[in-house]
Amino acid sequence: MKDTHIFIIIVVVCVLFLIKDKIVAHFDPAIHRADYYTVRAPDGWTKTVEKEEVVWVCPDKELFSNMPEAIFSIYATKPKIPLFLEDVFFDAVSEVKRANGRILDKGEIKIQNALSNWVLFVNEDPKLVILTFYLIDDYNRFIRIQYISHPKAFKKYRETFEKFKSTLQLRKMF
Repeated sequence: MKDTHIFIIIVVVCVLFLIKDKIVAHFDPAIHRADYYTVRAPDGWTKTVEKEEVVWVCPDKELFSNMPEAIFSIYATKPKIPLFLEDVFFDAVSEVKRANGRILDKGEIKIQNALSNWVLFVNEDPKLVILTFYLIDDYNRFIRIQYISHPKAFKKYRETFEKFKSTLQLRKMF
């Protein structure tokens, strides 16, 4: 009987040890959990949630304008009609060309095994550098990940943005 109790205690301790990371992550306030994804917020950044979009604002402000040096955002929705990444990206690039900006670069990359198109452009008024990723997952969920900063601050926060983006986990349907 005593051996059985010891065995059960050892099994429980082993199971708790194996799942401790998941338990800790579930209660971690730096992890934002949305319907379609989870992501780890940068330390010290302020989060604002507006329906389908979440915005993280850098605590550092520009000297004269008092505007944040960088902003990260994720917009996620599940449209009622099927979307195709090529069409969404074509529309996005066309809109940038019509707007007050110019495209510096564009391409594609995989995020969590889902194909994503990206565009890097400079908005002229106000002068901002904007890096945007467009993703449609296997469940037809549209996700836009965006990094906005002033040109002088772009390199400063780029590594922070890449770390932020690398923590994005697309959620399964079930």
